[in-house]
Amino acid sequence: MRLRRWIAAVVALTTVAVIASVWLRGGDNHTEKLPIALPEEEAALTIKDVRFFQTQDGTPQWQMVSGRIEMLDKVVLLKGAAFTFRQGTEGALSLSGEEGRINMDTRDFSVQSPGEGVVLQLKDGYIVRSTGLRWVDGERKIVSEGPATLFGAYIFVKGDALTMAVDDSHLRFSGHVETTLRH
Repeated sequence: MRLRRWIAAVVALTTVAVIASVWLRGGDNHTEKLPIALPEEEAALTIKDVRFFQTQDGTPQWQMVSGRIEMLDKVVLLKGAAFTFRQGTEGALSLSGEEGRINMDTRDFSVQSPGEGVVLQLKDGYIVRSTGLRWVDGERKIVSEGPATLFGAYIFVKGDALTMAVDDSHLRFSGHVETTLRH
């Protein structure tokens, strides 16, 4: 029993070291469109129940929790992904979806779900829903991969695309936009 625990600990630590070393190499800021569903035998490594985070100057920038990850060359595929982002000096955003991917070169990631299954919970209680949302790490912004909807106590907005600057909570809808104000 002790040997199994020791082997599991060594495998977990080695995996974290590999992820961290690939992550810290950095790279240019481009986003690749890669298929989400790949056969498990193509993955170099598959891990279940993972928690991963990125810090900058000792301050957590974002954290990821996933039911399963598959490591490929410079891409991590996610199943059951949830992210939490630091937003300014106070508060955080949370983002969840069925599957996603992290580009280890750019540190960008995306989350997808059928329908409007990707949910972004804003710190003020408003909710954004879309089929896919992408984090652009170098610009600290979230971009929709298709139509997006924002709703809350007093407003409903639907547009063809959404861009959100995370640090100042600036939301911009583009394309055909419909807005309903409630009182």
